[in-house]
Amino acid sequence: MPLKNRSLNFLFFAGIVVLGGPAWGAAGERLVEVYCAGCHVQADGSLSRIEDQRKTPEGWEMTINRMRITHGLSLQHETMSQGEVLGAMVKYLADTRGLAPSETTSLRYVLEQDGNVVEQFPQEFAEMCGRCHSSARVALQRRTREEWDRTVDFHLGQWPSTEYSLYGRDRPWLKIARENIVPALAVDYPLETDAWAEWQAADKSSPAGEWVISGHVPGEGDFSAVMSVSPLSDRPDRFSVEMNGHYADGSVMFGEGSAILYTGFEWRATVNVGETTFNQTFALTSDGQALQGRMYQKDQVLVGARVKAIKQNERVALLSVYPRSLPIGETTRLTVSGFGLGLAEITIADANVEVIDAQDSSRVIVDVTPIDGASVGYRSVSLAGEEQTQAIAFYESVDELAVEPSYGIARIGGNGGGTPKVETVFRARGKSWERISNLGRQTILIWGISMP
Repeated sequence: MPLKNRSLNFLFFAGIVVLGGPAWGAAGERLVEVYCAGCHVQADGSLSRIEDQRKTPEGWEMTINRMRITHGLSLQHETMSQGEVLGAMVKYLADTRGLAPSETTSLRYVLEQDGNVVEQFPQEFAEMCGRCHSSARVALQRRTREEWDRTVDFHLGQWPSTEYSLYGRDRPWLKIARENIVPALAVDYPLETDAWAEWQAADKSSPAGEWVISGHVPGEGDFSAVMSVSPLSDRPDRFSVEMNGHYADGSVMFGEGSAILYTGFEWRATVNVGETTFNQTFALTSDGQALQGRMYQKDQVLVGARVKAIKQNERVALLSVYPRSLPIGETTRLTVSGFGLGLAEITIADANVEVIDAQDSSRVIVDVTPIDGASVGYRSVSLAGEEQTQAIAFYESVDELAVEPSYGIARIGGNGGGTPKVETVFRARGKSWERISNLGRQTILIWGISMP
């Protein structure tokens, strides 16, 4: 039976899944059974191939959309939109067949849409897999040995020219894939791992609460804000998000939107800040006390900010200090962000600190003057026993300028044409030299400016 017809035959049964409350938590599992079982169910009731894989939320969404595009899967439903059906299925699959935090750590640049990254993978693997898509796309999956072998078959069936294109025509591509790549993938990226078993058994933290978030938006500058996260009453996996803060120049930063948490740690949100829509891709720490990742423009993913956030509790905590460089002998106004900042004195070695505004416990403005004779180098910021090491740099002069990255990905487009433009971001970095002996020196970063 064609798949597109099968999905309609199951429509009646799918209609019993309703929105809201505890029923929504079971919706994803039931929908996967309804829309996938026609082609993937086995004699024992398990779902072939699906149960032999683990992927990120984005990986599962790509898989379901490929079923729609290539095999005609229809997600029509009596009480849910196609987007709601897709979302519920992705949520269930990512929660039950996802990746553990430690399995994504070194590969988050792909999830965070950071395209200006040069991947580092073994040459043979990169040539066999990474020539058509990022190598990280493969490394962010886990499969059985048999399922990795089927993936080779899928590529040849879906794209028959794979074996003869680029690095395929000068070598026995299929032989290498079968004998070298598949065994290596089965060892390096197996379905069953201790990390995943431990993460499944671990207690998961809710992101609901008050957060302080800090970062640098290209073209706008450094910012810090309080981010309020509240669970929706009828969707415990969804959250409303509101950001209230300031940029370094004192202008107001306000944003609001919504978020979802996958696999107990994968934070995905869309927040409207002024006239700009940002996507947030963060990872929640296992203790639920910190978020870290990237916030980027929805329509220009390379234009964004690397951000970090900490959750409010009873402790005093430092999150960020900006600007991050101070000329020796001059006074610079700094913004310190965190929690409980009005409860204790902020100190910086070899500098005089004067509090200018401490009305907000999450944001304090101070004037800092490095004392005459202070040495060039990094300094820590301390508050009530909390210390942020190398938070700022003292300098006397700008000795070196650099632009990073050395090249960027961009595309000329727009202007009424069918191809949209793609912007990129370059960062100008000023550096100062700290003499560490008569024979040597080390370079310290004293400031950076990002512009799209």
